[in-house]
Amino acid sequence: MGGDGDGTIELITSDHAPYRMDASGKFAHGENAPFNQIANGMPGLETRLPLMFNAMVSEGRMGVEAFAKVTATAPARAFGLDGKGAIAEGFDADLAIWDPEAIYTYGADDLHDNTGYNPFEGTTVKGMPRHVLSRGELLVRDRAPVTEARRGRWLPMRAG
Repeated sequence: MGGDGDGTIELITSDHAPYRMDASGKFAHGENAPFNQIANGMPGLETRLPLMFNAMVSEGRMGVEAFAKVTATAPARAFGLDGKGAIAEGFDADLAIWDPEAIYTYGADDLHDNTGYNPFEGTTVKGMPRHVLSRGELLVRDRAPVTEARRGRWLPMRAG
C-alpha cells in the first residue's frame, strides 16, 4: 500500500538469500566480477517486519490492521497456506506480539544470519516484536528465545 493507502503494496514476502561480503559469498568470482556473476541478495530478513511496522504504523501512514494484512493475511492467501494468516478458530496461532513503543537502532553485525554485516546499520525503528508464538507455543519472550526446539515444517504451496 502506498503512503496514502492506495493499495500499491498488496503483500510483503521474501526469498531471503544473504551472502557474506567475502570470497565465500559476494566475491566468489573475484572483487571485480561482472554483475551477472555476483551473488544476489542481502542480509536483513529479521529487519523486514520492524522496518515495515515503523514505516506503516509508527510513522502513521496506516494502521496495524493494514500491517497485519500485507505481512500475514495476504501472503498466506497468495501462497495457499491454509491455517495461516488470521487469528481465528482452526488457524495455527502463529503470532508476533509487538511493543509499539520499543525503540531499536540496528548495529553493524546484530543480525542472526552469519553474513557479518547489516545493511541497515544505524537505522532506528519504533516498534519491535516482543513475544513470538508458533502453533500456540511461546518461542520468544521479551525478544529472547526460550526454546532451542526446531519448529519448521514443510507446507505444500498452492496458488491462492
